Amino acid sequence: MNSYAFHSGSVVLKGKLLISGGDGSNRRRFISSELVSEHDSTYTNRLPRRLAMHCNIKINETTILITGGRLVRGGGYKSTFQNVETGRFIEGPRFKNLRSHGHGCGKFTFKGKTYALVAFGRLNSVEILDLEKQARKMDQ
Repeated sequence: MNSYAFHSGSVVLKGKLLISGGDGSNRRRFISSELVSEHDSTYTNRLPRRLAMHCNIKINETTILITGGRLVRGGGYKSTFQNVETGRFIEGPRFKNLRSHGHGCGKFTFKGKTYALVAFGRLNSVEILDLEKQARKMDQ
């Protein structure tokens, strides 16, 4: 990695680790994203805003859903989709609860449909999102 970060989001795309946002050693929030492999590290598209304590869900090899997290001046972040190859961001689903620290996320398939899951953090709840509906929005 080119810079030290904690509270960053991460996901594996095309065999490389995408690390987005996070806090630096001086608690400064990052806006950058970095693709890391065992051979090199490359900065990629910037986030729409400085963000830490968020969660990345892999939609496919080029698109991620970024959800939760904490912004620079407090407050939280609902969610957005990012196409990592083009740098295009579109507003994602508005989850019912804002998750700003310590939450987990993932993707699963049930009865042939794909869903995103966001769970806990400082809340005692789980939310599920139908990704097939969201993928149609990305294609428009």
